[in-house]
Amino acid sequence: MGVADIIILTLVAAAFIAVCVRVRRKGTCADCSSAGSCSSCGQKGCPACKGVDKVADDLGRGVR
Repeated sequence: MGVADIIILTLVAAAFIAVCVRVRRKGTCADCSSAGSCSSCGQKGCPACKGVDKVADDLGRGVR
């Protein structure tokens, strides 16, 4: 393996670890929807907590 391969693998590993740490600390949106409560994630960060109509309104805002 070349130096470039090792650098790329290190970056991928660091990104994977960062995602795992984030999920461990903050949970995921899937956690909110399966639990039925959004205490661990905010309304803005978890579309499943908002509901379909609210998400459609947010995405359609400003569209003519």
